Amino acid sequence: MKTRQPSFRLDICVSLGQFLLSDGLLNRVQTLLCKHAPKWVTMLRVYRYREPNTPIDAALPSALAEAVRSRGLERGDLYYQLERQFPGPPPRLFGSAEIRGEGNALIIVPHFDERIVTRAGDASIWGNSIAFQICKPKVDGNDSVSWARTVFTAICESLSPWHAHSGMLEESDSKNISHEGGGTMAVGIDISRHLPGIYWMNFFGEPYRDFIGRDRLLTGPAHEVKEVDKGVLLSIDANPTLWDTAEYRRKEQQILNHIGPEYFFSKAEPERETITPDLRRWLAR
Repeated sequence: MKTRQPSFRLDICVSLGQFLLSDGLLNRVQTLLCKHAPKWVTMLRVYRYREPNTPIDAALPSALAEAVRSRGLERGDLYYQLERQFPGPPPRLFGSAEIRGEGNALIIVPHFDERIVTRAGDASIWGNSIAFQICKPKVDGNDSVSWARTVFTAICESLSPWHAHSGMLEESDSKNISHEGGGTMAVGIDISRHLPGIYWMNFFGEPYRDFIGRDRLLTGPAHEVKEVDKGVLLSIDANPTLWDTAEYRRKEQQILNHIGPEYFFSKAEPERETITPDLRRWLAR
């Protein structure tokens, strides 16, 4: 009997301090994808389960942005019925789309919201983000770890996010998913209290760079640390698949001790006191 091999899943999560549909941000994403995944973009489309896909011609400027906006803003019949029945101020622009390409190695999910910081229950979360889900060991014929490292850096250089991180899905699940009581719940996601954690690769954008301290971040005992755009990129190890090893955890703890554990959520100590920059001040600039 063959044993089932564990699936591969490496994620890049990018959190933005501005409206994703503004300033040509998705045009820059389209340019990066054409450069780093030229075969994948030949089948670029908005994917909907059991619905027709919407093709995106990556050769046309703004094609990705237009598709994300039009499909992401679509609402069901009930929504429009209620809107007619209870008219009010113009609805805010928010939505998401699932972007796929050739093969099944990569899925991209952009979320956009006119509210830069929005609410999810009692937590404040990013309204504008892009998730890159790398589902195979190779993307466009390239090793996925090397591809993720290159694209992570390029995205931070091009979009100037306020925060970004990358790691194996199992790493983020171990740090930010609770199964207490037999359920499944995301924890540590309230950005009004802390960052959700530290992962294989991390980008501290301008608000976090200034709040934590540029010099402190740049002198962290990391595998790689460097300035990128208006922030600092820091990685724990060369290989994200080692996230559950003793050596990786030792390096992670050294970095946390150097930067300061007070900036990050810890599932082992969920109620400990944490601090974070005043994002409202940054939004008012």
